[in-house]
Amino acid sequence: MIDSIFNIIDRLSHKPSTELKGFLEAKDWDESVLKNRKIHIIRNEDESYIRFVIENWDTPQAIANLLFHPIMIPPDIRFETLMKGMESDNIYFHLAAIVGAQRHHSLWFSEFERFRIKQKLHHFLCQTKGIRALRASLSYYNYASIMDTDSLIQAAEFHLNDKMRKNILAILIKIHGLDNIRAILMIAQGEGNNGAFILRAMLIIHAQKVKNAPERKRAFLSSSIATPTLAYIPNWEEVLERRIVC
Repeated sequence: MIDSIFNIIDRLSHKPSTELKGFLEAKDWDESVLKNRKIHIIRNEDESYIRFVIENWDTPQAIANLLFHPIMIPPDIRFETLMKGMESDNIYFHLAAIVGAQRHHSLWFSEFERFRIKQKLHHFLCQTKGIRALRASLSYYNYASIMDTDSLIQAAEFHLNDKMRKNILAILIKIHGLDNIRAILMIAQGEGNNGAFILRAMLIIHAQKVKNAPERKRAFLSSSIATPTLAYIPNWEEVLERRIVC
């Protein structure tokens, strides 16, 4: 009883500005983006409220919106908050933190922190399916290195989703370049990696499409193979009601 009274008093002492309140209560991704753009400066009172929300971790929509937009999270707790989201039992927090991690800002995180974020993204990319995996492939694009080649090729066999496979191929092209990736996939296929066979087939089909396309469209179509495909970000209710597999 006493604890609940103190909790009520604590909540009453933390009141967000109208702009921050609107952002934290936004019900979907697009709305949260629009509300976030209206916040130009985070006042001390609002920063205190954000810390209060994260510390209590009991307002799912507000927490998800902060994870989607980690620029709103105070720098000293930004990394640990993203990690908490990715390690949570709440799959929507996973998705929000994955999307938030897409903003790969070298000034935000240390080298070790970026490595830890990359490890988490790699898990979602290679060991989950659905929207989390697809969004992880977009975020991972900014973290991948040559050391990831084998696991990415193997992931192409694990995933049956064409968008997912295209994003994996786009990551590999970013790492190695379009000319080199063909030879790398050929070697991997020779070593028995079925993912390489799938990705090579995609390259061959794409090359044929470019060849058959009108000349005015060929340049754009040719470069599209190296561009990741975006994925819809569902809202909290869609995931909660299992209308979308996350």
